Amino acid sequence: MGFNLDKEIKKRLNRKWTFVEIQNMRQTCVEVSKAIYFEMPLPDKFQLIMDKEAQSMASYILNGTVGDAIKSLTTETIFSVVLKYATESLKTATVTLGEEE
Repeated sequence: MGFNLDKEIKKRLNRKWTFVEIQNMRQTCVEVSKAIYFEMPLPDKFQLIMDKEAQSMASYILNGTVGDAIKSLTTETIFSVVLKYATESLKTATVTLGEEE
C-alpha cells in the first residue's frame, strides 16, 4: 500500500487529549477512522479489504449496495486498527490533574 495507515493513525492520535475524549475513546476512534477513510486513496482501501472473506460482506450487501458493503467493511477495518493502537497507547498513558508547570 502506498498509504501508510499506521503512520496516519499515529499522526492523528499523537496529541494531548482531554479526559472527555479519552472517556469517549470509542467515538473518538470512529471519528479518526472516518477522517482516515476519506483521505485514503481508493486502491489502498481495496488493498486493505482484498483478503477479507466474502462471507463477511454478505450481511452488508443485504442492507444496501455492494458499494455500501465495501465502505462499511473498509471503515470497520480501519476502526479496528485505530482502536487497537489507541488501546495499546492508553496502557502506558499518564494523567496530570491541574495546570502544567
